[in-house]
Amino acid sequence: MVNLLSEPQADSSTVLDDKKRIQLATLFLQAGWKANESASFSLGGAYLRKGIGLLPDGHWERFYDTSLELYSLAAEAEFVEGDVQNLEKHCNEIIAQKDRPIEDKFRAYNVLVDSISGRNMLTEAMDLILSILFKLGCKLPKRGRMLHVIAGLVKAKAATKHRTTKEISKMVMMTDPKKLQAMRLLNKLTTIAYYANSELLPLAILKEMSWTIKYGISESSPPTFCAVGLILLDTFGVRQAT
Repeated sequence: MVNLLSEPQADSSTVLDDKKRIQLATLFLQAGWKANESASFSLGGAYLRKGIGLLPDGHWERFYDTSLELYSLAAEAEFVEGDVQNLEKHCNEIIAQKDRPIEDKFRAYNVLVDSISGRNMLTEAMDLILSILFKLGCKLPKRGRMLHVIAGLVKAKAATKHRTTKEISKMVMMTDPKKLQAMRLLNKLTTIAYYANSELLPLAILKEMSWTIKYGISESSPPTFCAVGLILLDTFGVRQAT
């Protein structure tokens, strides 16, 4: 059905009322989702852009959920296809929505970060991550970073010195979506900072460690423990407690 609707002669969107527009946009959303699920991202992106074009005026206020899903899915499909122009357009549209939960923008932020870093724009990717982390209440110092690294290492040493693997295994799981997103971004920052040879690398690792201790275990915690262990071993000769 959506293939027929996509034909130029079948496009009567200019005379459709708002109810019909949102119904058709929803059909294109469903088709785009199915195409993406089957890894047909070029087709999925085309469906989703068609759906976006059918959204009526004031759609962000009146049909927010449908609009958010259309734009998010379109950006994800465009990332795979390397369509940077449309990807940035759709991500920025989502991010520009005021008075909306930041959780709704996580997919757009992640796609933007991956797109920028994937084009080897490492400094820009790190700056974007830092700005998102700030909004999530996860701040990294702008100045005196080496002093912060030294202080962080001392704290990490004290926090891990008498903590056994059994105690770590009993730590609570992190459940707050904002904290989890911050951990994912810190993990991305660690990787990007490594390739950029940036002084942010140890800071990101130590921040992941401190947030794990404060807020619980996440999927990013295991590699963080390994990285902190290597740093402490190299710096202080710290061995795992038994």
